[in-house]
Amino acid sequence: MMIEEASDHQDNNIEFQRKKKVKQNNPETEADCSCFVAHVTAASLERDALYLPQDFTSSNDLKRKCCKIFLKDGEERSWAMDLRLNKLTDTCYISRGWKHFCDENGKNAGSFFTFKLLENGETPLLSVWPTKSENDRTQGDSNSSQSCEDSTPPNHNRFVTLTLTNDSLKSSRLYLPLPFVRENGMNNPRMVTLLGKDGIRWAANLLRENSGRMSLGKGMKDFSRANGLKIGESFTLELIWENATPVLNLFCKEVKIQNRFVTLTVTHDSLNNNRLNLFQGLPLSFMRENDMNKPGKITLLGNDGTKWIANLLQESRGRMSLGKGWKEFAKANGLEVGVSFTLESIWEDTTPMLGLFSIESTSDKRQQRECCSTASENSSISTKP
Repeated sequence: MMIEEASDHQDNNIEFQRKKKVKQNNPETEADCSCFVAHVTAASLERDALYLPQDFTSSNDLKRKCCKIFLKDGEERSWAMDLRLNKLTDTCYISRGWKHFCDENGKNAGSFFTFKLLENGETPLLSVWPTKSENDRTQGDSNSSQSCEDSTPPNHNRFVTLTLTNDSLKSSRLYLPLPFVRENGMNNPRMVTLLGKDGIRWAANLLRENSGRMSLGKGMKDFSRANGLKIGESFTLELIWENATPVLNLFCKEVKIQNRFVTLTVTHDSLNNNRLNLFQGLPLSFMRENDMNKPGKITLLGNDGTKWIANLLQESRGRMSLGKGWKEFAKANGLEVGVSFTLESIWEDTTPMLGLFSIESTSDKRQQRECCSTASENSSISTKP
């Protein structure tokens, strides 16, 4: 009796596992890895290259088939293109024909295609495919299985504007607004895709902090560097869903206006003591806005492109000065006593940089005043009767 009960119980477990397995493998609940959305960008048209989603290429093992690929449009026309692998980013891309394909199909920057992989043999075949909503409108069949699901849900808040800070680069954490992540169902840790201006994709971690805030982690720093995002810049990301993967597309960027320039004068003390005070007529707000109000290392960029490492020192009352390294920089760039020069605040990754923007000496000003004075005297003499 006990054996029979155990046997019945074991059969029930097997049946339960079978049902569970069937439920997990139900194609209605799984993401269709044969479909993806291709966004036409100005950079992709200029470079004549379309980068493919990494989950799509990995799921279909396209990285081993980088040679040729066919693209077919809705009118059954086909184009042969190159399928290549960018070894730096481990991303496949289509080239030599992508721009022509877009032109022939009337697609400009800002448009998109939905592609489906029809053949995955020696030469893969991608076909333009209608989304489910498009298929419903054209065929009136809401249950059709011959269409790809809409990749982007109808959310109300698809755009988010962020500002890159020094701390976000140092910690590799860029926080996302809580309303944005909630409305778009991104309040759980996962992998996301960052889509750059040139169409290259970067995998990044979406992390949840102890406070419940969500942030972009590993991958964000490389994405920022590759797309020329600098500290102080604001940029807008557009959320797009590809299957079950959120994609944050670099929509636009805007430079934050700030006080980036400072004019200083070389003195005897600054050269003798190897210390240049950065508070000569300089408001403290400049140091704070440019995040240079803490001691550390700073890079000085000369007029010939040579870089010099100098100490950024903190004096009493919070005043900042350039220490060791400043004197060598001054000599190499012809900055002598009495010379006024303008530096531009630049950031290179997480290191502050001051670039030599212009040079103007006090002797030049004196000569200009003497010339103006002489000209004025000559003018007054010539007008006498």
